Amino acid sequence: MLLSDYLKGAKKNDTRLIHWTEEAKLAFESCKNSLAMSTLLVYPSPDVWLSLTCDASDRALGSVLSQEENGEWKPLAFFSRKLTPAEQRYSVYDRELLAVYASVRHFSYMLEGCNFTIYTEHKPLIYTFTKKHEK
Repeated sequence: MLLSDYLKGAKKNDTRLIHWTEEAKLAFESCKNSLAMSTLLVYPSPDVWLSLTCDASDRALGSVLSQEENGEWKPLAFFSRKLTPAEQRYSVYDRELLAVYASVRHFSYMLEGCNFTIYTEHKPLIYTFTKKHEK
């Protein structure tokens, strides 16, 4: 088993030991270096436009909160979580909507009182949010 497989979480009844070999040590160092060299987060700036990019898959949902800085979007924070077995049975539309809802709720402390745009690639959800409502 690869060391990075343990990042996914062990099964409830998995009692196997991790054999700490030289190969496992190199894999651990590689994981550490990958995390250390990954995208660096920026500090939030007041009065800047924020973006929240959300997505969902069959098993998880996630998002990135970014701010525009010198014409580039820089990440402030990331959010992800596994879907529950019940949520995994949701339709694609409902999972994408759940990703937006969970992300806004998770980042509410940073979004309250700020201008922000939500980005999603799910066309039916985009249509729902942008259509003109009849009076």
